[in-house]
Amino acid sequence: MDTYDFESKHLYRQRRESAIDRLAPGNPFTRKVAYLDTSEALDTIAYLKRGYQPQNLWAINDVPAEVAHITMKLARLGLPRVNVVGVDFEKALMQRVPKVDVVNFDGTKPLSQEMADSLFRMAKLRPTAVWAVTFLAARESRGRFTAPLFKACACCRNGERYRCRTSFNRDVNARHYRRTASILHWFQDSTSRKVKKFFWDVYLSQSRQPIGWVALSLK
Repeated sequence: MDTYDFESKHLYRQRRESAIDRLAPGNPFTRKVAYLDTSEALDTIAYLKRGYQPQNLWAINDVPAEVAHITMKLARLGLPRVNVVGVDFEKALMQRVPKVDVVNFDGTKPLSQEMADSLFRMAKLRPTAVWAVTFLAARESRGRFTAPLFKACACCRNGERYRCRTSFNRDVNARHYRRTASILHWFQDSTSRKVKKFFWDVYLSQSRQPIGWVALSLK
């Protein structure tokens, strides 16, 4: 089994792509996507299986060995080669990736001021794209991080415990929604646009860490 090849990850991809389908123009056959992928090429394989065209996919990873393995795995499986970009995600969007319909950004870390600043710059550059942002929903670094993460949100109260329902009707800790709300706040601030629609959810990694994600479009 590949590191990222497990049941909850598959469900995450399914739900994330379902949300993107409801937010993005066109269909997978014509849609252009920039996304993070690893040496396992699992996201690339998933996109190709869903009908995305290889020339419309930009797989990003700033580790040379990971980039090489993406290409080699696709060749080994007899799948077509996609556009592979071997620089960090922000630089890829700034310099290497043309206009796309979807930006699928996996932060791979907890929310932080560094992530907020990076998303602020990238969103300002690509305000018309549908965005999907994935993050570790725990252990934030406070520092200069002053987004409304810890402010009250419109969540329901159950006795003394605060819970929320995700877009997929899953009951989760309300703090997960506040993390999502922070990301929505960053996008609105950076682009001076309003969030038109969004979907969000939480899943558990193999190490039982909560992973959050949100897909959104702006108007």
